[in-house]
Amino acid sequence: MTHDTLVLGGGPLGLALAAALAERDPSVAFVDGAAMATRARAAGLTAHESTLETAASAVDAPVETVVVATDSDARNLLLAAAAPRELGADTVVALLNDPDRRAAFDDAGIETVCVSEAVARATAESVVLDAALPSTEATEAAEGRERTRLRG
Repeated sequence: MTHDTLVLGGGPLGLALAAALAERDPSVAFVDGAAMATRARAAGLTAHESTLETAASAVDAPVETVVVATDSDARNLLLAAAAPRELGADTVVALLNDPDRRAAFDDAGIETVCVSEAVARATAESVVLDAALPSTEATEAAEGRERTRLRG
């Protein structure tokens, strides 16, 4: 089966990303090591056990979109640069862990999403939300977020 979107690596973050993308389009595949691929399949996702470097042999190319989601900016840069050639990807997005490394991705023409900035924004919004609510509402809001995390 060919896939429109391929998520490469990222452990639990990559798995959560693949699951979120699959909610909108079931043509998503996740590639990671054996343990994460097993977790992905248990969650109902298409998953391939592979090293990230051999991902092209694990899936049917071409793939329309590749998201590179490891915790290594150097690895993300290399895999994202190779994705159009190795996987036929038209769109490549790489997770950027350290915003100080953005220039290398920009120089290579690779679109990025900065993980640390996204987490900081989400956390700040949560803190501001909780501080603005009366204590009972803040507790209920926190409990609602916890239920959401447990379901996801």
